[in-house]
Amino acid sequence: MRLSVAILATPIVNALADQVVADDQIVQGSLCVGFDCVNNESFGFNTIVVKENNTRIYFDDTSTTAGLPANDWALIANDSASGGASYFGIQDATSGKMVFRVNAGAPENAVYVNSSGNLGLGTSNPALGLQITRSDTPAIRLEQTNAGGFSAQTWDIGANEANFFVRDMTGGSRLPLRIRPGAPTSSLDIAANGNVGLGTASPDSNLHVYGSSSDDTFETIGVSSAANSDGLTVGYGGASFGVGTSLINAHSATGSGGRLLLATDGLTRMTIDGNGNVGIGTDTPA
Repeated sequence: MRLSVAILATPIVNALADQVVADDQIVQGSLCVGFDCVNNESFGFNTIVVKENNTRIYFDDTSTTAGLPANDWALIANDSASGGASYFGIQDATSGKMVFRVNAGAPENAVYVNSSGNLGLGTSNPALGLQITRSDTPAIRLEQTNAGGFSAQTWDIGANEANFFVRDMTGGSRLPLRIRPGAPTSSLDIAANGNVGLGTASPDSNLHVYGSSSDDTFETIGVSSAANSDGLTVGYGGASFGVGTSLINAHSATGSGGRLLLATDGLTRMTIDGNGNVGIGTDTPA
């Protein structure tokens, strides 16, 4: 009797072979990708886990049609070499440049964008478009390198309990501009016409210095800008002092009369003209 043995043809599947799914694939659970994923992986609340000693997610755009964008990008966590840095970064993979990076150990709310689009650096409650919050001297640095052929220059703009300041780092950390806390409104005010007010929001001359009646200061200083006029007027509390111009008539573009005037309430009290004539009560002494 001949014995017949039926052998069922069963395909042998290589566990290491690539698997191609030519259709949509749905995972109703969590997914672990990487050499260090294990059976019964603990996912917690994580939906996707990338798990191995080099974790990367690469976006490979294979567009070939002219005009279509085809740049590649990558999400990178940590350097792959021994002694490298720990960070999370977004890399322009086509150029190999790391365009965004957050180092491990960065403080809470190091970068925070709220629902209004305000950006907070060090705060989760930015009140304005950009808010920098630090425990000591929040500041920004403006640094020009010499890579473009220009001289290197670095400026700092910062503030603390002592002052708001502009610091020339390249020039030896000098502070050419400082504003102290409590400075009154319009301590320095530049009007739309270019007039500068010190203590006033309505400067009526090129330089207008204003103080209250109890202040030992000038109320107004005006320097003529007309050609060859070289006029100067100083006034306080209705009294005025002028050099090289008239406090009543506009000065002439052809030059000042070389006069010295003392006036109150717009009326000339004493005049010394360019000829040396002295007038009391008149600005045209004969």
